[in-house]
This record gives sequence, C-alpha cells and structure tokens, in this order.
Amino acid sequence: MSEQPLPRSPAFNPSHAVSADKTQRRARRRRVVACLAAALSATWIYAEANDRTFPIISPVADLAPIVHDSGYAFTAPLGFGWFTERRLQRLPTVLFEGTVRRTRPLERLDPFLGWSLVHRHLERMIEQRFPGWSRVTWRPIGIAKQTPDDVRTIGHGRYLVWQRQIIFSTLENDDPATNGRKYRLQLLLRLPSWAHGLIGALALLFGAIWAWPALRRVGPRSALYRALAPGTFVTAVMLVAMFVMAEAYFYVTTPFTKTAWPSRFDPVAGFIFEPNATVRWTNHFDYWTAEKTNSLGFLDREPAIPKPPGTFRILILGDSFVEAAQVPIRHKLQALLETTLRRRFPERRIDVVAMGYSGAGQSNVLSFYEAFGERVRPDLVINIVVANDLANNSPLLESIRNGWHPYRAPRLFFERAADGAIQRNDIDPDWASHKLPPATGDAQHDYALRLAHLRRDSTLAKRFDGWRFPDDLDMDRMFCAIGTLAPVFEDAIASSRHTFGEFARLGARDGFRNLVVAAENVTTYCARIVGGWRNVRPDLLIARLRGLVAEAGLPFFDLYPAFKAHGLPEAARFLRDGHWSERGHAWAAEAIADYLAKHPELIGQ
Repeated sequence: MSEQPLPRSPAFNPSHAVSADKTQRRARRRRVVACLAAALSATWIYAEANDRTFPIISPVADLAPIVHDSGYAFTAPLGFGWFTERRLQRLPTVLFEGTVRRTRPLERLDPFLGWSLVHRHLERMIEQRFPGWSRVTWRPIGIAKQTPDDVRTIGHGRYLVWQRQIIFSTLENDDPATNGRKYRLQLLLRLPSWAHGLIGALALLFGAIWAWPALRRVGPRSALYRALAPGTFVTAVMLVAMFVMAEAYFYVTTPFTKTAWPSRFDPVAGFIFEPNATVRWTNHFDYWTAEKTNSLGFLDREPAIPKPPGTFRILILGDSFVEAAQVPIRHKLQALLETTLRRRFPERRIDVVAMGYSGAGQSNVLSFYEAFGERVRPDLVINIVVANDLANNSPLLESIRNGWHPYRAPRLFFERAADGAIQRNDIDPDWASHKLPPATGDAQHDYALRLAHLRRDSTLAKRFDGWRFPDDLDMDRMFCAIGTLAPVFEDAIASSRHTFGEFARLGARDGFRNLVVAAENVTTYCARIVGGWRNVRPDLLIARLRGLVAEAGLPFFDLYPAFKAHGLPEAARFLRDGHWSERGHAWAAEAIADYLAKHPELIGQ
C-alpha cells in the first residue's frame, strides 16, 4: 500500500496580512470619526437649543437653609463646589421654583400614544402596582442682578447673588418655608460664539468623512443590506402585528369606548339630562361608568314622589361634583350619606336626593330647586361649592367660557346693575340663536376671542377694566388675587352673595334649612397658582366664600380639614380627572355626616 502525500499548506502571502491590517485600522478610524461626529453634533444641537448654554451639565445648588431677611427677601448660602465667588460673578444664573405634583407613569407618551388602549391599560397597571407617582416640575422664575432694596420691597421673583449667598423673593411674595415649593439656583455654562461655530463645522466635517465610504458601499446589492433587511422587516411586521392584536383585545374587553351624554335644555331648569336615559362616561383610564338617569333628568336614584310621610329629605345641589358621571350611583355622595345617616339615626327615616349638572354655579342650581323643589319638598338643602363656582355665577364670565350671550343665556343668573341693585336674568328659551363666536377647540384662544367680542360693546368694556387676559390670571384664578378686582369679578362676588341670600329666603318661605359645603379644592386652589405678576393669597378663595355665606346667615362647612386628616387631599380625586373618585365621595359623606351629627338642629333633632 503506497503512502499518501501530506497536503501542502498554502503559501504565506505577506501582502494579504498587510491588507487585512490596513482594513482593521481603517475600520477603527471610521469608528473614531463616527463617535466624534455624533458627539460634536449632539453638543452643537443641545447648545443651539439652549442659547449656547448647557443646563444638563450646569451645576445646581438647592437653596437651603432659607432664612428670612426683611420684607419679601430671603437668603440662602452658596459658595460651595462650583459656586465660587468668581464664577458667580462671571457666569449667568437662573433661579428655579419647583412644584411637587401627582403624575402618571407614562404621561409623557400621551402626545404619541394617548389614543391607544394598550398605552392606557399599561399605564393603569403600573399605577396600580406602584401607586403614588409624583414629580417636581421646575420652572425658571425671577429677574437676576437686582438691587437688595428691590428684592425686599418689590419682590416677585427678583434676586441677586452677593458675597457667596443669594438674596431672593418668590413670585407670589410668600414664604418659601411654608408655600410647599422648592427652590434652586443653576449656574449656566455658556459657550463663546466662536466655539459654538467651530463645533458645528467639525461635526459636519467628521460626519462627511464617516458617511462618504458607507454611502458608496451600501446599496440593494451589498452584503450589509442583504444581511439586515430581511430580519429588520420581519421584526417590524411582528411588532406591528402584536400591537394590533393587543389593541383588538383591549377594544373587545373594554366596557365601552364611545361616550353618551344625553343632555337636554329645560326652559325652567336649564341644562339637565334626558329622563330615564343612559349616560356613558369614561376617560379611558380611571373609570368606565354607565348609569341611568331618573325621571327628573339627573344622575341619581329615582326619588319617592310625593315624599313619604315622616321622611326627612336632604337635597344636595351642585355642579359636576354632584353630577359625578365618573362614579356609579351606589358610590356617590348622596347614597353614602343616606346610608351613613340611617345607620347613625336608626329611629329616623332619612333619604337624600341629588341634583347636579356640569358647569352649574349656585345661581344656576337655584333653578333646579325652582323647577323641582315643590315635587321633592326637601327639609335640608346642601349646596356643594367648588373652586370655580364664583365665576360660574357671573353671566359675563360664563359667556366667555361657554360662548353664550351674557343676557340671552340658557341658565339663571343674577347681576348687579349700574345702581348697585341685583337684577335677575331669567333663562332665555331662544338662547341658541344668540351665541358668541364659535369655539375653535383651543380654550384660551376662545376665551380671548369672546372677551374681545364683548369689549366691542362700550358698556360691557368698562366691566373688564383691569383684567389683562390672556396675559393675566384666568376667570377662575382671579378670585385668588389680592387688591381691587375688575368690576366683572366684583359683580360675580355680589351675585354669589345674593344667591346665598335667595336660598336663605326660600328656606324661610318653604320651611327647609340650608347648609353650604365647600369642596376641598376651594381651600387648595389658590395655593396651586404659580407664576404671574399678581399677588395671590393662598387662602383668599375660601375666605371670600366663608364671608359670603356668613353674610347670608347660613351655616358653612369646609371639607378640607376632613380630607387632610385622611392624608393627601388629592388622593380623593381621580389621577386623570379632577373630580372625586369613590374614595372622595366616601370621605365627603363621612365628613358631612359627622357635621350633621354635631349640629342636630339641621336635621330636625
């Protein structure tokens, strides 16, 4: 058997090794050039978007401890780390104010996926698993490099950096130790204009060096294209298919996606619901509620008419907080209050009826009593007042909000005449023929447009003197402002005072007692106002309301302390809706029942 010759190894070719080494070095150089191009481009874009500054990498100092100086001025030490006296004098600074607010896990995706049921259900799952999401929203305030006297006497965010400390004031000239907000100073690192231009030129140069060879090689026939295109296409198709399947699943399992709001206009009561109709309401996140209206046209149980003998009946009047389309009827204030009072007073026969509709103020709900009071015959009327009700009582402000003619409106209003007397503006059955300019969908733009339309009337224009909207507080927040208000807001306060007096008069005539209950947001509303040039007092709205009710001689109850005793008052409202959740209705029912137990004269004890 002859021996087989051993296979010969291929001859070593030095040129091949040199070529491979050059290819590797060229690839490394291209990676370095790509990284440089990306870094320089990102730096240039970020600096361009922030006026050649770098807020992300700029040092920040939280202002603590804060000590009162005098007047509106407060001081806090700096002079540590980056905040040397030299840098503080040479570099620009920005004073920030931070507000802690409840937030949702995926709310930043709303502009892109707000329509998606998958997005809403995923966010809901995260919120249920990890509740209590909050975020500090920082906003720049203040005017830098002011004199100490201006900071102390004028305030409104003025500040200066002096001798390694900051002397500053808040926007509302309140105490930063008690207003619930946080403050910080940022030292902005700024690029010279020549350096900014050089970075942009280098980014273009390195980007071109990196892209040119790649653009020459990549095409439909290249190996890179053949390797990546099929997998990328299949992955994209699978992701789209999974998303469509998830959307279809949630579409089928979600109780409903289309809302139904069967409202109608009544010439005596104003806006109410169609009797015995189904209202479907959802925000596609917190609730999906479908409930049937009663024969009177309200989202409540069917009241016993006529009132059974020996029954003590409570009538609750209000706006969307009483309407409560977000909550099943069995979990609403009236149902829970009735159950609680019957448990506490088992010897009494007590029932509770509610009449509420969105956007109604006290003068508007007075028409509910005028339309149905004789049939319902209450023994106690409870008015639930919320933060925007003072504006709801003004025909002019509500015409701006809703586009009605102020004196041809679909709701009852009272208004102060030129001689100071209060006149009644009855519901106009032909209100729809006298609307202001139509809505565009942008509320602030619509308000400004309608306000300009009303100001064309020389008589009405004087009523708005002093209100600089849209460069001013809006119609609801203006009642938090200190000082003299525009006549239209003073008229709204006078109208509200008269309306409470009308309830007192009707109570004396028809034999029912009155109780005015302030929702917790009346107390917290002014404290949430940030920014603006007006002075705002955090407790001014609740103080105004308390004074108006006292002038009418009616008992007054504020829900805020009771809600605060449970923890965070915001926990009483839906995360994605400002109305009470089932928890909020339960807290309100418990608090009102406690108040009535302490004041038995209101329930005829």
